[in-house]
Amino acid sequence: MDEPMRYERLRFYLAGVVTVASVWGFRFGLMSLAAWLGIPLWVEFDHPVTVRWPNTSGIGWVDETFTREMTWAHLLLMVLALVMAYYVARITYRLSVSAVLDRRNRWLLAGWFVFTALMIALSRMLSAMFHPPSLPSGPDWAWTGDVVGVVGLFVILVLTNLFVSAWGRLMRWCKVPAKSAD
Repeated sequence: MDEPMRYERLRFYLAGVVTVASVWGFRFGLMSLAAWLGIPLWVEFDHPVTVRWPNTSGIGWVDETFTREMTWAHLLLMVLALVMAYYVARITYRLSVSAVLDRRNRWLLAGWFVFTALMIALSRMLSAMFHPPSLPSGPDWAWTGDVVGVVGLFVILVLTNLFVSAWGRLMRWCKVPAKSAD
């Protein structure tokens, strides 16, 4: 890109506005699709749960009460919406779909879709495996939630690493260029 870009500042601000609108639109669309497919996005508590942790200033404690909590599926769909909005912002700024969505970027975007779907399925499977209704509950078993959370996080991190390595190998096998044209 040797020649100066025309209306660069205007395109920059336009890309910012389009990004905000597309994040909202993609989020709404993905959350609606997940709800239609029956994927839970929020866990509703039977009663309010209060959590106490140190204040950010380091002085005193803060109590927060929660009535519901996001699931992994909600978080993963938010990340996917942000990734999709990133590509929309680049397309808006460059004013060219073909310049932004070259072969490598199409593969990367497809990888995000496949990764998100696999991670949502994995989180549902881990939730069913580690939180069956037959597990005992009560104060004697309260520590199991922490252990299950750490084990689940470790499993997700290992499988994420394996997926990224496998997707990279697949891209090399399909002779996807190592660098984008842009």
